Amino acid sequence: MPSRFDLPPDLDIAVDEDFSKDRLDRAFAYIIQRLLILDSFRPSYDEQLGILRETGLLRLNEAIQPIYERLAGIGQIGVIFSATSLSPSSISTGLKSFVVGDVDRDRFAAAAYLSAHDLNVPENSMYGSLQSYDRATGTVVILVDQYLGEEGATGSEWRLSASAPPNQLTTAHQVGAYTQGETRDLLSALEGNLSNAVSLKAEKLSPILTGTPRAPTASAGLSTDQIATTAFVTSAVAVLKNFISNGAGDALDQFNELANAIGNDPNFAGTMLAGLANRVRFDTSQGLTAPQKAQAIANIGAQANLGFTPVQQGGGNGQGVNKIYLGWDGGSLKVQVDGADQGKIWTAGNAPLGFTPNNFYQKLPSGLIVQGGIYDNQTAADFYIGFPISFPTGVLGASATAESPIDSTIAEVVTLSEIEKNGMAFRRRRISAGGMATSVTRGRYLVFGT
Repeated sequence: MPSRFDLPPDLDIAVDEDFSKDRLDRAFAYIIQRLLILDSFRPSYDEQLGILRETGLLRLNEAIQPIYERLAGIGQIGVIFSATSLSPSSISTGLKSFVVGDVDRDRFAAAAYLSAHDLNVPENSMYGSLQSYDRATGTVVILVDQYLGEEGATGSEWRLSASAPPNQLTTAHQVGAYTQGETRDLLSALEGNLSNAVSLKAEKLSPILTGTPRAPTASAGLSTDQIATTAFVTSAVAVLKNFISNGAGDALDQFNELANAIGNDPNFAGTMLAGLANRVRFDTSQGLTAPQKAQAIANIGAQANLGFTPVQQGGGNGQGVNKIYLGWDGGSLKVQVDGADQGKIWTAGNAPLGFTPNNFYQKLPSGLIVQGGIYDNQTAADFYIGFPISFPTGVLGASATAESPIDSTIAEVVTLSEIEKNGMAFRRRRISAGGMATSVTRGRYLVFGT
């Protein structure tokens, strides 16, 4: 007779006791589907599955045993997937409430999609999605969207099981309930399949992979313990090469090319520094020897490029090593020794000299002007003579002398008056005989001012 769990005929041992490979494969798929719906027991299942992955083949039997013992200890394993409700309900679509019995409610795993089968009329059943399950009261609310059997017929005993809509059921996915013995057989088949699956896996600790193993390619720049694929390594090498070469041409983008470029000198930096130390610097002082200085001047052709022979500053007999400054102030050439101003240098430019047949003038760099001249064939006792040039400010001093006449008994003196910027008045007087000098005489004068 058929099983009371409403199993599909090709999986119901009560109908057909054949254990062919195909039938066991479908039973294995059936078990996996039922395990997947154990939402409320998933943490325990995941924990056991993690143990399977950790231990590998050597501990497969040891890992399977706790799973079996845990499931077997629950009792009738069908209670996990299905439960009995004694609350009456009529066959139709819409919201339906069922109350799970006290024995089943604590261990019943309500799946997302459930079937309700009338235990008294097997052809009557309803299918729908779980709306809520209150484990304390055992109340299960299902939104029925499909049903089989007579609409409106009322059943008083119902078996609630994880399922799928009737139009989606297959022998590998239909969910019913198995006895403990049936479940033990399925777990044994599961153990064999798991053993075969694990045998194809590499060890977690120091795995040896064959073939062409693949892995996700990490993002560029990632630095974790994630596996690096060949694509990631190739990209990283390209980034590193670009970073090192920084756009260098093909002739200098490899280490051996760079080594050849610097002459394979392992102390290239020291060699360069030593060479630079023997070069003339212009940004700071440098302690060169006299021969080095002379050689540097000769190397750059300093004196030849000047176009003239330079003057040696200091170094002569009795001369110090003072720094001499020579420059133009806009009107005169000035000189300074170290920090002491020596004033203007006397040159023809800033000390002009003028000559005529009877007079002269000289402008000194200090601003002093010296003028002088000769008066000749002068017969007047009093007369006025103009200076060669006018004094800008005035006369500081003046003097005049008369040349003695032929007659040695006569002495003549000259006095000056009305001294102005442009000239001055002369007065000739005789000392020996007294009176004004009226004879032709000759005299000289000298005047200076600014």
